[in-house]
Amino acid sequence: MANDALSQQEVDGLLQGFSDDEPVDETAIREAGDYPSSVNLADRELRVGKRIQAFEIINERFIQLLRIGIGNLLRGGPVISSASSRALKYSEFLHDLPLPTNLNVVTLQPLHGTTLFACEPALIFAVIDNMFGGTGKIHAPFDGRDFTKTEQRIIRRLVAVILDTYQKAWEPIYPLQFKHVRSEMHTSFVEIAEPTDIVIVTSFDLKLGDAGGVIRICIPYASLEPIRGQLEGRSQKGIQEPDSNWLQSLTAEIQSADVNLLANFASIPISLGQVLQMNPGDIIQFDMPKTINAEVDGVTIFECRYGTSNGKYALKIERIVAAH
Repeated sequence: MANDALSQQEVDGLLQGFSDDEPVDETAIREAGDYPSSVNLADRELRVGKRIQAFEIINERFIQLLRIGIGNLLRGGPVISSASSRALKYSEFLHDLPLPTNLNVVTLQPLHGTTLFACEPALIFAVIDNMFGGTGKIHAPFDGRDFTKTEQRIIRRLVAVILDTYQKAWEPIYPLQFKHVRSEMHTSFVEIAEPTDIVIVTSFDLKLGDAGGVIRICIPYASLEPIRGQLEGRSQKGIQEPDSNWLQSLTAEIQSADVNLLANFASIPISLGQVLQMNPGDIIQFDMPKTINAEVDGVTIFECRYGTSNGKYALKIERIVAAH
C-alpha cells in the first residue's frame, strides 16, 4: 500500500498557503497528477431530474381530469398543455415567476412540507370573464391591486378544481391529499423552501378561447424524498410499504453521527463539608468495581473492563447491553 502521509514540507505549504510573490506553476501541478478535478455543483439537480419520470404520468392524467373539471366549471372546454417537469433551485423558480401572481400554499399530506400552486393574473381574469359571459377577446388590465371579494370567490372555486384533479392525478403513483392553507400575492409570504433547495416545477398552459394563462405547481424535492421509490417506478404497492432506499439512507446518516461515549469509573458520596476540610495530599479511599458501564446520552451501551493499551487508558468490551 502506498504511503499517503503528507511530508512536513507539504503540511507547511497547506498551512502557510502560497505567497503573492511566488506564482503557482499549474502545468507542473497537472503533470504531477495532483491538480483537482472539476466539480459540477449542479450534479444534484441532474440526479434529481432523472428521478421525476413519474411526473409525466401525473401530468398527463392531470390534464385529462382538469379539462373535465374546468369544463364543468366554465362554458366550453379549455385547451390545456404542459411542459415536462423540471428540477431547479427555489430561487430560480421565484425569479421566473411573473408578479403579481395568485399564490396558493398547499400541504401534501401525509408528507411533510408545503407546495405552491401559482395562477397567473391573465388566467384568473380569463376565468372571471368566461363565468360572466365574456368571449375572452377583451383582456382586462391588471395593475397589481388586491382581488375583490367576488374575484376571490371565483379564485377559490378554480383552485378547488385544480387541487381536486391534481390529487386524483397522483392516485396511481401515491395517494396524496392536497389541502389549501392560504392565498398570497407576493413571494415574500410563501417561503416554502430555502433559496438553494431543489424544487420540482411543472407549468400548465390553459386557454379559454383567445385568453388564458399559466398554472405553475412547485413541490420541494425534500418533501418527495420519502416516496422516491414510487416516483422512480420501483414500487406501486401503496403507502404501507416502506421505501428500502430511504431507510438505508436514513440508517447510514444516523450511524455516521458523532456521539460521546462516557465511562464513569467510580462515584464517591461525600458531603460539601468533608470536601472543604480536605488538604493537599489527603487520600480518598474507594473500591474500584470489576466492570464499569459505558454510556451514550445516559443510556448504557457496553459493560467493560478498564485497563491500559499502548500506554493509554482503555476499555475492553465484555458485553453489549444495547445493540440498537
